[in-house]
Amino acid sequence: MAPDLLQAVNRGNAEVLFPRLAASPAPTPVRPTPTRLRQAAQRAAARLVFKLVQPGTD
Repeated sequence: MAPDLLQAVNRGNAEVLFPRLAASPAPTPVRPTPTRLRQAAQRAAARLVFKLVQPGTD
């Protein structure tokens, strides 16, 4: 695909339809390190439990 077409598909067409949202992109909030570590540990534990309950899935 052409780069301008790809940009239009990914973002440009939405900016035309929703100009209020195109004016300023919302900043991504940076979570504190302890919060990120806790959430990563929770995801890892959930994956482990899922693999123990459903051993045939990877």
